[in-house]
Amino acid sequence: MPSQDTCTPDVKVIWAELRALRTQIETVRMGDMRALELQAKEYERRLDELNHAHTKAALRDATFVTRELHDVAFARVDREAAALARLVWVGVGIALIGQALLWFVINHLVGVTK
Repeated sequence: MPSQDTCTPDVKVIWAELRALRTQIETVRMGDMRALELQAKEYERRLDELNHAHTKAALRDATFVTRELHDVAFARVDREAAALARLVWVGVGIALIGQALLWFVINHLVGVTK
């Protein structure tokens, strides 16, 4: 390339325009680099939020009962409730029989003493 000083005025203008273009390109390049840095920081922030959200969701999920555990527990509760209901009905039956026997004995004794 010829030296800038030995060029005709038209070439000097071209060299000046090239320098101006280089400056513009460098400015755009620096802006692009800054934009990429900001984008990378934003991605990092969003990923950090997602990680925290995942951790919160995992902790929240740990407090819930699974369907299988729920089904097993409630099957046991149902069996115990059925057994308790049978016990109550047996108790009611015994009480009714006892009441009938007591009524019979009282009426029989009252009938005997009269």
